[in-house]
Amino acid sequence: MTCRGQCPLRPSSPCLCSALSDDPVCAPGTLPSRNLDPLEQVREVLLLPLVDACVDVQDALAEALFWLAAHAGAAQNDFMEAIQTLRQ
Repeated sequence: MTCRGQCPLRPSSPCLCSALSDDPVCAPGTLPSRNLDPLEQVREVLLLPLVDACVDVQDALAEALFWLAAHAGAAQNDFMEAIQTLRQ
């Protein structure tokens, strides 16, 4: 691929290959810091476990708040509002 003044990794950005070398060929490996593939791989690996962990934490907090609400007497409404806020 020949350099056309645009970076192939970020089309809205100017190409920086001329600043890195005298070679006018712009390749995806030219700027490792601009390579988004590792970030996408990390996202794919971590996204579902992270979502599951967040759901587990919310469930545990909601369960604790329900228990507190059951034993709160007159302040029960405050705990129910906290549970509703947590789920939003």
